[in-house]
Parts: sequence; structure tokens; C-alpha cells
Amino acid sequence: MFNIKKRSRSIERNLSRNYIEELSEAYNHFFFRYNSTPLLIVNSSEIDFVSNDNDFDELFREIFRDERGPIEYFNPERKLSG
Repeated sequence: MFNIKKRSRSIERNLSRNYIEELSEAYNHFFFRYNSTPLLIVNSSEIDFVSNDNDFDELFREIFRDERGPIEYFNPERKLSG
């Protein structure tokens, strides 16, 4: 909901929290049963791959890594500067 508010797109303005929660559940239902190709589950709560080039590059490298298991989790953490 934070990202929807932040983007402020007119097409997203009337999306309710309930709709987003139901959509998330539908995605979870589908992807946690998906087995046609390797699956990478990304925790994007601490990164901003849209606005931060380093976050994007790290995610890109993870997506296109040669070795991949059937289901993997990518949980990047915000790096402290300084």
C-alpha cells in the first residue's frame, strides 16, 4: 500500500487494502504450487530496485545466476552506509 501511495498512479488510487491482500493470496497460491521452472522468491521489503541502482544490480545478478535450485529465497538486507 505504501508503494501504491508513493507512485500516486491514477489507475491505482481506488485499490483497496482488501483487494491487494486477496491478490497477494492468489499469487501465493499460484507460485507456491508452481513447478515448471525454478522459482526465486524475493523479499523486497528492504530494497528499492526501482530507484536504487545498487539494489537493482544485486537483484539482477541474483535472477540471472547460473546455478539455481527448484525454489530459492532472496532476502537482501539494507546495507548501512558509512
